[in-house]
Amino acid sequence: ASEVKNVLWYVENVLWDVLGDLPDAIADAFERVYGEPLGIAVAPVRIHSWAGGDMDGNPLVTPGYRPRSPQPRPDAPARRGAPSRSRALPIRPPPRAHARAPRLARTGPPGDAFAAATPFEEIGELPIGSRPAKRAAGGLEALRAIPWVFAWTQNRAILPGWYGVGSAFESFARRRGGWEVVEEMASRWPFFRTVLSNVEMVLAKTDLRIAREYAALAPPEAAAAVWPRIEKEYEKTVRGVRRLQGVERLLDRNPSLQTSIDLRNPYVDPMSYIQVEFLRRKRAGERGCDPVLLLTLNGIAVGMRNTG
Repeated sequence: ASEVKNVLWYVENVLWDVLGDLPDAIADAFERVYGEPLGIAVAPVRIHSWAGGDMDGNPLVTPGYRPRSPQPRPDAPARRGAPSRSRALPIRPPPRAHARAPRLARTGPPGDAFAAATPFEEIGELPIGSRPAKRAAGGLEALRAIPWVFAWTQNRAILPGWYGVGSAFESFARRRGGWEVVEEMASRWPFFRTVLSNVEMVLAKTDLRIAREYAALAPPEAAAAVWPRIEKEYEKTVRGVRRLQGVERLLDRNPSLQTSIDLRNPYVDPMSYIQVEFLRRKRAGERGCDPVLLLTLNGIAVGMRNTG
């Protein structure tokens, strides 16, 4: 139920603003590029599916169903900064800010920290997926994208979902007029607004308190080389997202998802602590830890609702 509410929140707060303007925006862009009208009488945007349906995502409709072009709700309040239906979105490309977050190398201490502070090796033993976790023999450079994200989700840092965003915000803010461009993007560009919402969701699911327990599994020199950078970047990103979203607490504008995470995380936390303990035992040479670790991998993935 909470996931359906989350989808409906996006429909109500994002799609209704976007779909009504998209046909005009496409037509205007076509005419600017090709110098002639688009010439399509039927709106190019139609709703064919929605939240719900069967297990394959097909909507539960009757054979006589005919999709219709979406129309804004007559009672929908006007959103501040929402574009007019009569013109395309006037978003100009942002200046090149050359923003760079502190790079986390794949070898040396950063690579050692990742391998030690996540259940990376155990993920490869899960009976899921059609391909191995690595493309070939080697270190992190051979790791596939999904196990990389899965591992960071397991240790509750979920780093690939937000790392670098805070540094980008900071870089823009240092440029004259740069932050105003970011604010305009957040209020008027649906794509960026969706990206921002996804980053906010991942930040809300991140728990650095538990992630520190995983970081303690890494060699001290490796953890010292990586962890302070991760915490600093997290603080920058949370600060920037809260400022752009105009909220005191992450997901204040999406209370259903906020409540869902608040209620779900206390049930996931014990599995994380169990996983940390059994990772510590396994790496100390104790046998028989894998069955418990595999159970925690599945349980945390289900509880976090994100795998990779």
